[in-house]
Amino acid sequence: MFSNLHFKNETAWLRILRVSVVFLLACASIPHASAQQPQIDALAANVAKELNKKHEETVIVFDFAGPDKKFTALGQKITDDFSEALKKSSPVFSVAGRSQIAQALEENHLSPQALRDREIELWFAKKLGQGLMVLRTIERDGESLHIAVDSYAVKDGKALREFRVPVPLTEQMKSLIDTPPDAGRDQSGNPPASGTNGYSVPKCINCPYARFSPQAIKNHAQGTVILVVIVDTDGQAHNIRVVKGRTDDLTESAIETVRSWKFEPAKGPDGVPAAVTQTIEVTFHLYK
Repeated sequence: MFSNLHFKNETAWLRILRVSVVFLLACASIPHASAQQPQIDALAANVAKELNKKHEETVIVFDFAGPDKKFTALGQKITDDFSEALKKSSPVFSVAGRSQIAQALEENHLSPQALRDREIELWFAKKLGQGLMVLRTIERDGESLHIAVDSYAVKDGKALREFRVPVPLTEQMKSLIDTPPDAGRDQSGNPPASGTNGYSVPKCINCPYARFSPQAIKNHAQGTVILVVIVDTDGQAHNIRVVKGRTDDLTESAIETVRSWKFEPAKGPDGVPAAVTQTIEVTFHLYK
């Protein structure tokens, strides 16, 4: 049995629970595989032409997902190819690709798994000061792939024109379809769950309340955002991953709030401060 921490106020409360070790994904490099560059080049040229109409100079390209909405080494490779082709198609653009996203994720204490929702990706693009963003999906049809690209104006979230292109599926590409993204680290080194195997739970010593966004107040939005984080020995939440989000900017508010919290680190069986995996629930409730 293990102890719980419980913080409650008019807008938010936190409960630390027993959880499984989180599988963390890092945006590291992957083995080289040759994509069908002519099709990718043509797709990038069409997308660039559409994006140029918005007169923005910065665009962020998130990882291609699929087939079956999975994130794979193939998706990472196509993301890199598309980003490079987009740069060549329009020298006006400054394109933020996987390496820049990985750095920004680390700086913002976010796990790559946090970027699995359009609303969160839009929020993240705004934080990075991007003018446009590109989302993407890959579907398999026999011996071909169908790549779809959706683009958005970051300022207002307005969707732009969608583009699709068929790409022949090569043997090299097949070898990457079922390969998970390279984690870039030893997964066995992930922190244990708090309250298990002799590890205590961290104590929250400075935990400001989560704030409602103007949109949430306007729409009377309420509910609970569930996050999985790593509370490290520095007393901060790292590698934040969204397990359950809410609309109207409540998820973004929960992330920003938890990033600011300060903990007294957990201790391991030897009594030494240790990093642990936590589940944090932030509940938003409007009182009349």
